[in-house]
Amino acid sequence: MKYVVATPQTFAEDGTFDAATSVMVLPYASDFDDLRLFFRNTKGHLAVGGKFVSTVFNPLFSAFERNLMVRRVKKLDGNLVRMEFLNEVTGAVEMNPILHQYSKEEYESAAAQEGMKCEWKKLFAQPGAVSQKGEEFWRPCHETQPYALLVAQTQ
Repeated sequence: MKYVVATPQTFAEDGTFDAATSVMVLPYASDFDDLRLFFRNTKGHLAVGGKFVSTVFNPLFSAFERNLMVRRVKKLDGNLVRMEFLNEVTGAVEMNPILHQYSKEEYESAAAQEGMKCEWKKLFAQPGAVSQKGEEFWRPCHETQPYALLVAQTQ
């Protein structure tokens, strides 16, 4: 297994991969063309039938301003949102990056224009995480689904 860290602009690895992954990277694409670039570059390095698995900010999320685990999301102008990372003990904001809430249609269109087909999956805490933190901790996340799993496959 080989892991490579890069952006679409800097990725220069030779060869192909069976799979590629990203975690909360696509929502930082600056616009639709930049989003397409992620899919174009990824597809160019995936084997036929290869999958790009990405955790993204859920396009259907709507529970803005609600405390979720140790996160709170504020809606800004257009498709921009501020993800506030909260201190678990004090509730103070420790980090607050701004990202895009792209629609399902935008993700699927960007992928399709680059020859990839998307499917969506819901995310839930694993049993070990639930036993460690408790159901009450995870309930807001399970109910509101702030994150989604996007699986794009080459065709």
